Amino acid sequence: MFDEWVTKVIFGMRWLKEKDQNWSGIWLIYDFQLGTGQPLEECAEMGRMFGSRQVGRMKIVGCDNPEVVSRSFDTFVGSLERHLADGSLCILGSTPTIADFALYGQLSQLVVDRTPDEIIRDKYPAVWSWVRKFEDLSGLEKAHCDNKEYLKEMLTFAGEVYFPFLAANRAALAAGEKELKVNLWKANPIEHIQPVFKYQDKCFQRIKQSYASLPPLYKKRASELFSGTDCKEYLQ
Repeated sequence: MFDEWVTKVIFGMRWLKEKDQNWSGIWLIYDFQLGTGQPLEECAEMGRMFGSRQVGRMKIVGCDNPEVVSRSFDTFVGSLERHLADGSLCILGSTPTIADFALYGQLSQLVVDRTPDEIIRDKYPAVWSWVRKFEDLSGLEKAHCDNKEYLKEMLTFAGEVYFPFLAANRAALAAGEKELKVNLWKANPIEHIQPVFKYQDKCFQRIKQSYASLPPLYKKRASELFSGTDCKEYLQ
């Protein structure tokens, strides 16, 4: 979910507003040009051209609806801020896992873009600090982790947003349609429309296969974690 849905958040936050389009396009061109021996005087114009092209790709990525992007952003960043509030660090236990690094990879991009970096600094300071800490975890042995509420928030989001999207994508592909439509969130739902995405269908199938192959004890534990969410109905 971090690798797939949060990518929409990053792309949307980076290219929705003009000031972000200009800044992100320019710094990405600088990043490419530095050290090449090529002069930099055209970087600003090249960056604006690149940013304009990326804006045109937002519909393909599925992040052209500011409300979907903003609401998703607040969920992921806000949930982590609340998780960190009691002194927790990692999200699945006392040491980092692939889940931590998947989320870190996405958030590390949000803190270099102007609008999301400003929001995170002002509203979610613990998250901003978490990103910086994850840049170097040298010496970390074990850290406090109380993740019950965090997991509930993430699984609720998965059941109301991520899995419905994946299921709608699967149904649209099966019907030979080029576009999917799905209502996301139960409270104040938002209609999400985007082109179908074959790769994300592979992700959906892999998630379902992984759940189906769990040993009975682990499947029972997963079912307990899913309680109160809509996740399990999408994994049958």
